[in-house]
Amino acid sequence: MSSAPGWLADQQTKFSSYLEKIQLAIDKDDWDGLSTLLDERQVYLETLLSSPNDPYIEALKPLLEVVLVQDQAFQAAIQAKKLVAESQQQDLTRNRKAIHLYSS
Repeated sequence: MSSAPGWLADQQTKFSSYLEKIQLAIDKDDWDGLSTLLDERQVYLETLLSSPNDPYIEALKPLLEVVLVQDQAFQAAIQAKKLVAESQQQDLTRNRKAIHLYSS
């Protein structure tokens, strides 16, 4: 196993990469891509944390806390996008009804 600072830096890079990719998928409304990324990250985290006696696990706690906080922000952003989509759907439905009534 590599040194603790090197190993931890590698994990920080991986965490940051996932956070950036997830944010990009949300920004682009790429829900399939987001789902794939979250599945990949879940497997990565499960693998990483599969050895609870690993001496480096304790060093991961701050990184995991960042992931939890960022996930809450991601959930809020997704919820906001969902509300916008629902509003647009309602507007579309109203407009279709108005067109139908106008044309009949």
